[in-house]
Amino acid sequence: FGTDLINAYHKMETLEHTAHIVYLSIGLGNVNIIPAEQVDKLMQLRTQYGIAGKVTACKTDGTSATSSSETSESAAPKIQVEEITKKVIEKLNKLK
Repeated sequence: FGTDLINAYHKMETLEHTAHIVYLSIGLGNVNIIPAEQVDKLMQLRTQYGIAGKVTACKTDGTSATSSSETSESAAPKIQVEEITKKVIEKLNKLK
């Protein structure tokens, strides 16, 4: 899913890279979630250093990061990615 082919490709590259990091983390025995306060500090540093680009909000409480202003049509891809991610993590956990 993307606005064009290149955008979709970059999203898939990011997803693959993230999955690889999670896979390696599980292999090392631990996956840590950054606390919300630390995420806020990192986002402030991003702004302070003038790093541009779209940032998607992450939630660590297991709920969807989809805002209520989004339509169900635009939320569908996010839900699908969440479902796929859960299945991948479940399979990786079985490999342990």
